[in-house]
Amino acid sequence: MEQFRNVLTLLFGITTLLYPLFFVPFVHRKQHVMIFTATTALLTGILCWTLLWWDDFSTWRLMEYYGWNPDGMCDTECFQNVADCEMEHVQKLWNHNMGVGWPLKALLIYIVILPAQWILSAVEYFILKHLRTKRGIKA
Repeated sequence: MEQFRNVLTLLFGITTLLYPLFFVPFVHRKQHVMIFTATTALLTGILCWTLLWWDDFSTWRLMEYYGWNPDGMCDTECFQNVADCEMEHVQKLWNHNMGVGWPLKALLIYIVILPAQWILSAVEYFILKHLRTKRGIKA
């Protein structure tokens, strides 16, 4: 179950970073660039929000799967149903969810990933433009 969660989170994160690269070949005019930029910003925001929500949600569900009690009033009540062999693992999951909340993480990742997407898209655009002019294909 945990491997599925980790693989899904990894695939979703990679998709969030690289999805604009699939749409760059369809950008030919200035109007397309503006539409591409606005669409990328909107979809990246939605994907970042969803990715970090999924990470938080799946971590809490995984902790409950191992026997962690979300209604406990103290650590001993929260961890009383967790098997001894899983205690260290659940403690790591607990520490993973503490600290900065997922909405703030999503905002910070959005601020970092959006310029990276635009830079990668611009590089791909200029490479494709160079290849088209080299082959004599009108863009």
